[in-house]
Amino acid sequence: MQLWKRPETGIYYAWIKQPHGGTKRVSTKCIKKADAELWAARRERESLDPSHSTANKATTKGAIESFLAGRVRRQRRDETIAFYRVKLGHVLRLFPEMLRDVNASTLESYTDTRREEGAANATIAKEVGAALAMLRYARKLDLWTGDIDKVRPDIPTGYTPAKASANALGTLRARELLLFAQVGRPTVVPRRGQGGHDRVHRGHGMPLG
Repeated sequence: MQLWKRPETGIYYAWIKQPHGGTKRVSTKCIKKADAELWAARRERESLDPSHSTANKATTKGAIESFLAGRVRRQRRDETIAFYRVKLGHVLRLFPEMLRDVNASTLESYTDTRREEGAANATIAKEVGAALAMLRYARKLDLWTGDIDKVRPDIPTGYTPAKASANALGTLRARELLLFAQVGRPTVVPRRGQGGHDRVHRGHGMPLG
C-alpha cells in the first residue's frame, strides 16, 4: 500500500485497494507512520475481505445472542435453551468483550478461573462445550475467524452424560433394594432359649439414613 503525509496537518493518508479493482485514498487519522501502516493494513484487509470486517466488529455478547436465537429458530426444547443461557452467562462474564480477542489463552484462562471459583471439572466441561458451540456458530456467520480445535482446552474429567445417568440410576436402584431388604423383609435372629433350644426372633432392620 502507499502512504502520503499531508504537510499542513502531518496526518498520513493511504491508498487502499478496493474489492473490484483500483484504489481509494483515505485518511488514517494517524501522525505516526508506524500507526498509519497498521491502520491501513487493517483497513485494506477489511476492504478485500468483508467477512474480516464483520468479525473485527463482533462482540461476545452479540455472538451469544445470535447463537441462542439460532437455537430458538431450530425449535430446541426450552430446557436446552435454558441450559445454554446459564452456561453462556459465565462465558459472557469471563470472555473478552470483542469476539476477535478469543483464542486458546482465553479458554485456558476461563477454565483456571472457574476452578478458582470452585466449579467442578464436569461443570466446566459443560460450559466450555457451550462456548465452543457458540464459537462454531459464530464462525459460520463470519463473526469469528479462529480455529475451534486450536482453542479447545484439555479438561481432565471422565464425565459423560449417558454414563453419569446410568450410574446414578444404578446407585438409586441399589439403595432401593437394600432398603427393601432391611425394612420390607423380617430379619431372622437366632436366640438361645430355655432348655438349650433355639428360638427365632423376627424383627425389622433400621432404614437407611
